[in-house]
Amino acid sequence: MIIYLWTAPGADTAALHRACGVSDDQARACHAAEVLLKTGQACVAHVECVYTAVADVTLSLCYVPTGTAWSARLGDGGQVVWTPSTAVRRLAEPGR
Repeated sequence: MIIYLWTAPGADTAALHRACGVSDDQARACHAAEVLLKTGQACVAHVECVYTAVADVTLSLCYVPTGTAWSARLGDGGQVVWTPSTAVRRLAEPGR
């Protein structure tokens, strides 16, 4: 199953200022991150396309990046500008 992981960290390093989520739709993942950018709660946002898999050693559910990702920042006019970026190739357990 293809899903989209999004993060929108704030300028502060406090846990309260780090937002993230999971969506089954790219547009909804981008919108969730954009809201935080537009309200000043985040300074950058990332969306990464992944698929779910089962790790062969532990048989636990994990996310496997597809290699497709986007980064976003606020543009000069206050609009959100998304730029394609390279996804990090790693296995990630859900909830981490």
